[in-house]
Amino acid sequence: APTVGQGGIRINPPPGAVAGGNEAAPTAITVVGPGSGGIVVSGGDVLYSQLEIVIRAVEVSSGGVVASGHADGRIRLWANGTDTSPIVLQQHSGVVNDIDFSADGAVMVSGGDDETVRVWDAVNASYRGVLAGHTGAVRGVAVSPDGTLAASASEDCSVRLWDVNAGRQQTTFVSGNIRSFTVDFNSDGSQVAAGDNAGNVILFDVATGRRV
Repeated sequence: APTVGQGGIRINPPPGAVAGGNEAAPTAITVVGPGSGGIVVSGGDVLYSQLEIVIRAVEVSSGGVVASGHADGRIRLWANGTDTSPIVLQQHSGVVNDIDFSADGAVMVSGGDDETVRVWDAVNASYRGVLAGHTGAVRGVAVSPDGTLAASASEDCSVRLWDVNAGRQQTTFVSGNIRSFTVDFNSDGSQVAAGDNAGNVILFDVATGRRV
């Protein structure tokens, strides 16, 4: 098993899984959080295990809330490391590929095979709205530290910036013939990094939309 540091997450195969087979799809999460103000799951304790629902994304908020995105289009929110009854959220009509929280844990964004980015109030576990415009599966999402902007990377070969509060696209960072798979903000929200299937990591300036 890999070493997991504080605040990290590990996806485990289900018990008895056969390497290389469909049975080895990741369906259990182990979460290790900070000892102060967060969650601690130690000794390999499993927070959630349901073999028929494959987990495609996991994220831990600054307040210790765990979000898991699933192949059934649902997101499950776990209040802490001992929670056994998650809140189930569903707006995506396809696989949920990625999830991210704002720095204060109040805003959550998700992206999926239905070509959308969804915005959530993570505190009240409620749906805020959709950010639509991609024409391919959304593989990676990120929300700025202050929760006002979202970035998305898609199979449609674009990386986009969204105004979360207005619910509209603000900038297209890149559009071409190379699929994008992952995206993230820097610590102050001034830059976005995106990774694609050509092996590139590209840095963008949020204010201008230009490549750094």
